[in-house]
Amino acid sequence: MEDPNEDDVAEVVPLRIGDYITIRAASMGVDGFLGAEGILDQRPMVHTTPSNYDDCKWQICTPSQYSAAKELHEYEENMRALEGDDEASIASMDGDPMLLINGGGGANDDGSLMEGESNYEDPAHQAEMLHQSLIRGKQSERALNASQFSRMTGTVIKFGETVQLRHVKSGRYLTVSQTEVATVEKENLKISLDQEGSSSSLLTLGTRFRIDRDGDPVNSQSELVFKVVEGQSMFLRFSVKDVPGQEKGLSSKECNCSLDKSFWKVVLFNSYKPPEDPDIMAGDIVRLFEPEFGAYMRLLPMTSSLGTADRQRGDLFLETQSDSSTPDSNALWIVERKDASVGGGVVYRDEPFRFRHLNTGRYIGTRAAQMWKKATNLVQMIQVRPASRSGGKEAPDYVVTAKHKEHKSSSVTIHSAHQARSGRAGEGSIPVTDQSAVRLELGGRWLHRGERNAEFTTQFAEPGESLWSVYAQPHKTGPALLNLVVQRVDDEGTMLDALCGVCALPYLKRYSNLASKFRFRDVDDGVGHFRETIVTSLINYLYERPFSNSIQFAKAIPTKTGLNAVSEHRQMFLREQGVIAEVIDICELLLAPEWDLEEELKGLITRPCFTLLLNAIYCNPVNQMYVADRLKVFIGHVSSNYMATRCIMEMLATNMELQESKVNEPEVANFIDMIANSRMAANYVKLLQSVCSCQGRGVDVNQCMVADMWLEGSKHLQVKFKVGEGERKMVSWKRALPTEIANKGYKYIKGYDVHKKGVPEIFLTWETEFPELTPDALGGQGGTIPLLKIFKKGPEAETKKKHGHHHSHKALVNPVQKMRAKVAEYIVAQLLLAAEVCLDRNYIAMGMCVEAYSFELLLGILKTDDVAESLRAAVVRLMMCLYVDADPQANLRIPCLTRRWDEVTPKGEKILMPSVEKVHLFDFFLLQDYVWEHMHEMEGHASWEGSELKHGLMALLLKLVQFRYYQDPEDVINLVVPLVASLDNRSIIKVPGRPETPSDGAARIKGASSGNLKVGAIVPVDGLDMPSGGIQGPQRFPLVGPGTSRPDDFRAKKFPFLCGIMGPDLMTPLEQLDTIVALSVILFLTFAGIISDMILKPNGVIPDLAADVFSYFCSFCFTLELSSRMICYRVITGPILPKMCRPSSAQYEGPAPVFLCDPLSVLDFLVVFIDIVFIIIDILTAIGVFNNAGAEGASLTRTLRLARLTRLTRILKGARLAHKIKTSMNTTDIDDWQLPARYENTSELHMSTMLETVNVLREITKITRDYSMSQMMSSYRQWYDGKDSSNPQELFNRCYEDTKSSLSLEKNTSDFDLIFLDLCLYKHHDLVQSVLNVMMIHHNLREIMLNDFTSSQLLVKDVDQDRVLAFRKDLAVLRSDAERAELWSELNTADDRKVNERLKDSLVRLTDQIKVRSSKLRGYQQIYRSDSKVQDMLRNLGAFEVCMTVLELDSSLKEVEEDEAEAEAEAVDGPEGTRAKTPERIPTAEAIKKRQEDEKTKMVNNNILEILNLCYEFMSWFVHDNDTNQNLAFTELETFEEALADGCGAHKLIAETVRGNPTLIKAFPSKLISKCAFELSITPDPGYLSILEALVWQSSPDALGNLPVQVSILKHLTTPEFEENIMLMCAEPDSQLYAERKEWMKEAMENTANQPSDGSGSGDPAAHMPSLLQYHSMLLYVLAGTAVGRTNITTVEAKLQTIYKPDDLLSCLLDPDTTIDVLIPVSNYFFHAVIEVEIAIPGLGQQRSMWQYLKVCDEVIANSKDDFDFLSENPI
Repeated sequence: MEDPNEDDVAEVVPLRIGDYITIRAASMGVDGFLGAEGILDQRPMVHTTPSNYDDCKWQICTPSQYSAAKELHEYEENMRALEGDDEASIASMDGDPMLLINGGGGANDDGSLMEGESNYEDPAHQAEMLHQSLIRGKQSERALNASQFSRMTGTVIKFGETVQLRHVKSGRYLTVSQTEVATVEKENLKISLDQEGSSSSLLTLGTRFRIDRDGDPVNSQSELVFKVVEGQSMFLRFSVKDVPGQEKGLSSKECNCSLDKSFWKVVLFNSYKPPEDPDIMAGDIVRLFEPEFGAYMRLLPMTSSLGTADRQRGDLFLETQSDSSTPDSNALWIVERKDASVGGGVVYRDEPFRFRHLNTGRYIGTRAAQMWKKATNLVQMIQVRPASRSGGKEAPDYVVTAKHKEHKSSSVTIHSAHQARSGRAGEGSIPVTDQSAVRLELGGRWLHRGERNAEFTTQFAEPGESLWSVYAQPHKTGPALLNLVVQRVDDEGTMLDALCGVCALPYLKRYSNLASKFRFRDVDDGVGHFRETIVTSLINYLYERPFSNSIQFAKAIPTKTGLNAVSEHRQMFLREQGVIAEVIDICELLLAPEWDLEEELKGLITRPCFTLLLNAIYCNPVNQMYVADRLKVFIGHVSSNYMATRCIMEMLATNMELQESKVNEPEVANFIDMIANSRMAANYVKLLQSVCSCQGRGVDVNQCMVADMWLEGSKHLQVKFKVGEGERKMVSWKRALPTEIANKGYKYIKGYDVHKKGVPEIFLTWETEFPELTPDALGGQGGTIPLLKIFKKGPEAETKKKHGHHHSHKALVNPVQKMRAKVAEYIVAQLLLAAEVCLDRNYIAMGMCVEAYSFELLLGILKTDDVAESLRAAVVRLMMCLYVDADPQANLRIPCLTRRWDEVTPKGEKILMPSVEKVHLFDFFLLQDYVWEHMHEMEGHASWEGSELKHGLMALLLKLVQFRYYQDPEDVINLVVPLVASLDNRSIIKVPGRPETPSDGAARIKGASSGNLKVGAIVPVDGLDMPSGGIQGPQRFPLVGPGTSRPDDFRAKKFPFLCGIMGPDLMTPLEQLDTIVALSVILFLTFAGIISDMILKPNGVIPDLAADVFSYFCSFCFTLELSSRMICYRVITGPILPKMCRPSSAQYEGPAPVFLCDPLSVLDFLVVFIDIVFIIIDILTAIGVFNNAGAEGASLTRTLRLARLTRLTRILKGARLAHKIKTSMNTTDIDDWQLPARYENTSELHMSTMLETVNVLREITKITRDYSMSQMMSSYRQWYDGKDSSNPQELFNRCYEDTKSSLSLEKNTSDFDLIFLDLCLYKHHDLVQSVLNVMMIHHNLREIMLNDFTSSQLLVKDVDQDRVLAFRKDLAVLRSDAERAELWSELNTADDRKVNERLKDSLVRLTDQIKVRSSKLRGYQQIYRSDSKVQDMLRNLGAFEVCMTVLELDSSLKEVEEDEAEAEAEAVDGPEGTRAKTPERIPTAEAIKKRQEDEKTKMVNNNILEILNLCYEFMSWFVHDNDTNQNLAFTELETFEEALADGCGAHKLIAETVRGNPTLIKAFPSKLISKCAFELSITPDPGYLSILEALVWQSSPDALGNLPVQVSILKHLTTPEFEENIMLMCAEPDSQLYAERKEWMKEAMENTANQPSDGSGSGDPAAHMPSLLQYHSMLLYVLAGTAVGRTNITTVEAKLQTIYKPDDLLSCLLDPDTTIDVLIPVSNYFFHAVIEVEIAIPGLGQQRSMWQYLKVCDEVIANSKDDFDFLSENPI
C-alpha cells in the first residue's frame, strides 16, 4: 500500500473536503506542526517537537453560513446588556423587541400575522418568542451547513477557494478574534479555537509559488498561505519569538493573524471515510477485547503526585466484565504508526504499529519477568500450579507492561487470528477492520493470558470482575494465546468526554508541584488560571456545559434533576484518569504548616478544589468510596472551608457502605474535638450528625459511638434545658379531652401536666471558655438565660426574610444579637443531633436522651408563644425520633386480610379503624392536638410553602397515622381536607430566572419583577378589590395578563349583568363571530348593501324606501357585530381605548393590549362610524335641516352623493374573511410547550414536604381499604345470620358506596383530580410516584375492595382463631425484642440471656407451625411441606416485616482482629509442614484483656448468627411454595444478597424465593448469578450452589424450563476464568479426587449412623454430609438442571457430556462404594445429560456398562417393595 504522506511518492494526492491533514510551518527556517491542546487551552501554536500529534490533526471543511448564528448572538448580547434593568426595559421598546436586532422589522416578511398572534402581546413574551425563533433559525442553519458538508465531501479543493479548518481533537474551528490582540506579537490579532466557528473562521487558500494558480487542485505536500476572508489582506502567521512559559527543551510559536504572510505546508494524514467504513485508521481510538474471558485489556490508574510508585501499576491486565460492568476509560487505546505524524490505514504484518494508552500516554511494551519476582506478592502470582489442576503452565519470560514510545519493545505487529488472512509479508496489505480478531506480537513475542491477580482484583476491579496479567511468550500456540477483537470507538461524544480529564491532568500535576513548593505566587496569574480555567472547566465538564461558563464556587451545589444534574459517566472519567486524586493531593499539600501563613491564598485554592470534589462525588457511591480513603484531608480543611464539610456530609448522608467501613472512633473523636475547640460552631455539630444516619436510616454502630462519646462523654459541650419553678402559663387547645379519659389524664396522656397546669418557663444553661458566649453575656443571670431571649420569633424571622436561611446571624449588626443567633443555631443542631442518634429506635441513645429531653419539656417548648420556628422544627423532629417512633408503637400491616369471626363487628355498632392498643390510644393526644392546630392553618392556603417545621409536622403525622392513632373515620376525613388543600399549588406564582412564557400562566404585573414578587404572592388583577382576609380556598383564581383570558368567577364578579345574559364563558360568542360562516354572512350583507345603495336604488330597480331599510338593516348588523366584539374583548382580554389601560391602580407593566390598535378592529369601527354619520344625515335631511331646493340644494345633493362613495369602505370588511381563510389554510409552527417554571424551581424542602403530605394520604388510603374490609365482613356476618336479605352483589355495592361517601379523598374537595394531576408535573420522581399510587387506589377502589375481599382469610374454627392470637403475641414479642437488641445482645445479664432465648424460641415455634411432615416425597431430600393456610395467616399479620426487623441484627456483628501471636503460632516453617517452635510469650494484662474481649465478641457474633440462621430458616419456610410470599420476599432480594457473605443462611431464603416461580426466575438479576460464580471460584460453598439449583429446578422433567437462565448459569460456571476452581466433578475413576470422594461418602455414612433413630436430629437432610460432598452433589444437581425442560438445548447437553463423560458416569453408578448421597445426583445428571437428550449418544445402547446399570436398576426396583413395607411398619 503506497503511503501518500511520504515526500518521495510519485503519485500526486489531491486534498478533498473532509480529509484529515497536518499543517506544517514552511518559512523562516521553522519546522513545526500547527496544533492546539483544544480542550482547556484554545491557543493554536506551531510546535517544533509536538509531544502529542493528536493536537496537530485538522479536518478540511466547507465554509459554513453564520448569518442566523450572528443574529442570535447579537440579540443575546443586547439582552445581557439589559439584565441590570427591570422588564420595563423591554417594554420601553414600544412593544417591538425586534429593535434588539440590527435591521429590525416585523416578524414576517409580508407583515402578516400568524394565527393566534397579536401585535399587542406582553413584550416579555414577544422577546422570548423571538429568542426561540432565532434559536430555531440557528438550528436550521446548522442543519443546512451539515447537509452542505455531507454533499461536498470528497470534492477536490482548489487554490482560491474558501474552507474552514476544524481541530479534530476538540471539534472546534480555527477562528480569528476581531476584538483581541495576540499575546506575543501584540500588533496582530489573536487566533483561537471556537466551538461553533463564525464568519471569522473562513479562510481562503492562497498560492505561494507562481507555478500554482487559482483554480488548480491543492495536493498533499502543497505550500500555501491562509488568507482571512473577513480581514483586510490579513493572513495566518506564526510568531518569530517563542511562546513564554513552555517546558524546558520545547519550542512553540504563536499563531496569529497579521498583514504579513507565513507559508504553510498541508500534508494528508487520513482521507475522509464515512463512519460506517469498517477500516481502522491510524489515530483511531479502539478497545482490545478478549472474547473467551469477556475481558478488556487495560492499564490500572497511575498513582497521583503523592502516591508511591509501583512497577506493577504500569503492567497490562485483562479485566473481565460482569453484567453490571461499565466501560472503563483505562481500556481506551489510540493506534499509531511508528511515525506518529503519519496517518494511513492499519494493516496486518506489513509494518509495526503502536498502541498508546489514552489516559496515560504510555505504550504497550514488554519487560523481563525476573525483575518482577523481587516483589513479594507477585511471586505467588507467577508460581506454577500443580499439574493435576493447571495443566502445567510454564513461567513467563516477559510481562506486558506500558512503556514510553522511545522504547524498542513498544512496536506491535498485528496478525490476524485467522491465519489465512495474514498471508506473507509483502504480498499485499490487508486492512484491519472493526471487530477484527487479531493477535499481537511484540519483538518476536506473542501476547498470552497469565494468572489472576487477587490483590489488584480486590483493589481496582468492580464486584464480579477479575484482573488477569498478560505475558509475552516466544511461542504462538497454546490455550493461553490471546485472540483479541479490535473494537473501534466511533462515538465522538465518548472521545471528547475522555479527553477533558487527560488534558487537565498535566496542569493539575504542575499546580500540585507548585503547591508543594509554595510557589503559587511565582507564576503569573497562577491562582487565577487554576480557578477560572482549570477548575471552572472541569466543573462545567461535569454538567456538560460550555467550558467558558462562569462558576460561582459557593453556589455550585449539584442537584439530582434539572439544569444542575451532573453527568455520572463524566464523574467516572475523572476518577479513572486520576483527576480526583490529583485534586486531593493539592488539598493535602495545603495542610502543611507553611500554608497557615497564607490563609487567604489557601482559601482561594481550596474553595474551587472542594467544589469540584463535591460535584465529582455527588450521588456517585463509587467515587465516594474512592475519596473516602483520604477522609483525613477533608477533615483537615473543615475548619476553614465549608465545601469540605459539604463533601463529608454528602458522603456520609448517601453512602451506607462508607458509613460502616470508614467511620470509626477516631473520626468521631476528631469531630467532637472540633466542636470543643470552636466557638459553638453549628457546622461541626452537623458534621457529627451526618455520621448517625444515611439515606434516612440510622447507622446503628455509629449511633452507639456518638451516644457514648457525645451524649455521655461530652456533656460539658451541650446546652442544657431547665424547667422553671415559677408560675405556669395556661394555653389553649383545639380539642377537648375525650370523656372516657378526662379524669384519668395522668395515666393515659403523655405531657398531661402541660395541659392541666400550663406551660412552664424554660431556661438554658451551658459552659464555655469564651466570655462573649456565656449565658450572662447574652442577657442571662447566674449562668442561665430564658429560652425566649435566644429563640424570640420576631427578629429571627425578619432576619431570615432579609438575608436568607443560612448563617443569618452574620447579617445582624448588634454583637449580642449575633452571638444569640450563633448559640441558637448551635442548640438547634444539638437537638437535631439527638434526634439522629435516636433514629430508627436506637434504644441506647434513646435512654440517654430521655433524661435530658423529657416529653413535658419538649411539649412545653412547642406550646410556648413566640418561639422561633427553627427550634420548633428541631423539637418536632426529636419528639418523633425519641417518643413517637419507639416501642410499643408498630407499623401494622394494613389492610389485615386475616380476620377472626369473633372480631367481626356486629350490625349496629360503629366500625372503627385499626388502632394501637386501647391503653396507648391517647398517649400522644396533646401532640396530635398541636398537629391539628397547624393542620387548620394549612386549610385554604395553597401557598403553604415548605419549611422545616411543616416538613417535620408532616413526617410526624405520617408516623401517627402509620401507628394507627386515628381510629375514628371522622378524625381521618378531617385530616384529608386540609392535607389536600395544602397540595393545591395551581395559583402560586413562581418567578423564574428566565423570561416567562405563556405556559407560566402568570401576567407581568406591575411591581412583580423577579426581585420583589414573593413565591405564592396574590396580587390584584384589573383593579379587582381583594377580600380583607385574603383569598381563601375555592375563591382563589390564577393571575391573568395581557393576551390571556380571565377566569369565569372573575368575570361573574366584575361583569355580573353581562354574564347573566350571555353566560360566564364569553369566549364562545367571540369565537363564533370569527367563524368563516359568520364572516361570510357579514361580507354578503356588505356587498348586498353596496349593490342596493349604489346600483339598484339610483336606477329605480328597487324602491327608495326598501333600499334605505335594507341599508339601515346592514348598518345595524355591522354595529351589533362591532359592539359584541368590543364587549367580549373588554371582558376577556383588555381595554378598548389606550386611555383605559392605565387606571389609578394600573396592574400592567408596559403597553397593554388595546382593541382599537388592531387594524381589522379599526376598520370595523370606521365602517360603523361612517354608517352612523350618514344615518344622521338622512335623519337631518328628512326633518328639513338640509334644504334640497334650488341651486344650493342641488349642489348639496351632489356633495352627499359623492360623500356616500366613502361607504365603499365596507368592502374592506372582506379583509377579515380573507385573513381567516388564509390563516386556516396555512400551517403554523407551534412552539414547543415549556413546563411552567414553578415545576422546576420549587425548593427541595417544599418538594419533600409535599411528598410527606402525599405519603400521609397514601396511608389513609390503606386505612380506607381496611375500613371497607371491616364493613364487608360486618355485612357478610349479618347476611350469614339471616339478618340481611340482600344478595352478595348488593352487599358489596352498598359497602362500596358507604366507604366512598365517608372516607373518599375528594370529599369536600371537588378539584382533587386536578390538584393531583398538577403534582404529577413536578420534576421529583418520588413525589410523582407517590401521587400516582394514591390516584390509582382512589380511582380503583371498587376493584381493590373486591380483590381484598376475595383474598381475605376469615377464620371460623376456634383452633384457627386461637392460633391467630398466639401468632400476634409471638410476633409482637419478636418485634419488640429485635428492636431492643442493642440492649441485650451483649448477654451481660441473666435478663439479657432470657430475652435471647425467648427470641429464639419464638422463631423456632413459628417455623414449626409452618412446616409439616409430608406424607410423600416431593423430590430428593424434601421430607417436609409447608402449610399454606399458616403462611397466609403470618403474611397478613405482618410476619415478613417483623422478620426484616430481626435481620437488622446483622448490623450488630463486629469484626474481630486476629491476634498476632495466634497468627505466628499458625505459621508453618518446617520442610514437612511442622509448626515452628517459637518461645512462649508471657501475655501482658492488656493482651489478656484484649483476648477476653475478642472471645466475648466471637461469642456474641456466634449468637447473633444463630438468631439470623433461625430467622432465615423461618423465612425460607414462609415463602416455600407460596407465590404471594415469594413475590413479597423478592422485593428485598438485595438485602438478602448482602447477607450471603455472613454465612447466616440467607442462601436458603433466596433459593426458596425463586424455586418453582417462573416469573421470578425470569426477573432474577443476572449480576447475582455472576456473584455466585465468582464466590464459588474462591470458596466451594454449597450455599451459593443452592441458589443456582433453585433457578434450574423444575417440578417435572417435561417442564417448559427457562433457557436463558439455564444457559447463563452453565456459562458462568464453566467460564475459563472460574472453571478450574468450581468444577469439583471427581469424574475420572483413577483420579485422586475420585478417591477423596469415597472418603467423603464414608464419613457421611458414619455421621448418618450416629444420628438419633427417632429423626430428632438436624432438620437439614444434608447435615450428615461433609461440606465438600455437599458441594459436589449440589454441583451435579445444578449442572443437570441446566438441561431440564422441553426446549431444545442440545448445546447444553453436549457441554455436560464433555464435563462428565458418559463412561465415567456409568463407572460411578456401578461402583459398589458409591452411596445414596452420590448415587442420586449422579443418576439425575446421567438422566438429563445422557438419556433425556435431543441427539442420542452413538453406541450407548451397545455398551456393556450401560446394560449392567440397567440390571442394577431392575434389582433396586424389585427390592423397593420390601423397603417401603419396612418404612410403613416403622415410621420415623
